[in-house]
Order: sequence, then structure tokens, then C-alpha cells
Amino acid sequence: MGVIPAAFAALSSNYPRRDIKNPALYQYVEQVMTGLQGSLCCVQMSHALNTVGIQIPAKVIGTPIRRRKSTGKFIIISLPLTN
Repeated sequence: MGVIPAAFAALSSNYPRRDIKNPALYQYVEQVMTGLQGSLCCVQMSHALNTVGIQIPAKVIGTPIRRRKSTGKFIIISLPLTN
């Protein structure tokens, strides 16, 4: 099993939740998703990972990745479905 080298509290506090909209955090998700089809939770998790210093790789096989113009960091748009 993989391990994410970050404290859960750090990830949790930087995860932009839909049910508790913090405008400062959630604005990022809304900007990214404008005009895109994809999974909102992937963008939310990408944001939390990038914020705590864990970079999303530029290429992940079978996974749509975008680079944010404003930050230069990569975000995952959606994950492939598996059975």
C-alpha cells in the first residue's frame, strides 16, 4: 500500500469541501472546473496535495492531467474507472 508523506490534518485543512464552502479554498476548484468535464474530487485532492508540497506528476498513464496557468502545478482532472 502506498503512503502519502503528509499529515492527515494538513491535507484535511487544505481540502476544499463542497459542503462547507470556504470561498478562499473553493474558488480554486470552481475556476479549474469551469468548462471542464471531470471529477470534482480529483481536483479537490490535487489541490490539497499541491498545497502541502506533494506534487502531482506531469504524466500518469490513463489519467487526464492539466497544468494550472496561475500556479504552474499539475492537477488531476479525473481518474480512470476500474472494476
